Amino acid sequence: MYSMRALQMYSRTLPETELNEKSSVLVDIGIGFSSVGADQLGIDYYQRALTMKKTCLQRNHPDFVAIFENMALNYSHLNKHL
Repeated sequence: MYSMRALQMYSRTLPETELNEKSSVLVDIGIGFSSVGADQLGIDYYQRALTMKKTCLQRNHPDFVAIFENMALNYSHLNKHL
């Protein structure tokens, strides 16, 4: 996937202060996996993105809502409901 190559490039070239950019690439990779039915892999990448975003964004930032929405959809596809 091109997004995975982009993440590798980001990781090598951007300083640690650019975690929000790296986390956005992780979200894109999660979306890519979700779109081909690899829901658990999508969730894994969303969780990695959340970990990064928690260090650089306020808890009420809209990015969190979008990630949680994507994760909820993946959990639904996996029949893992609360």
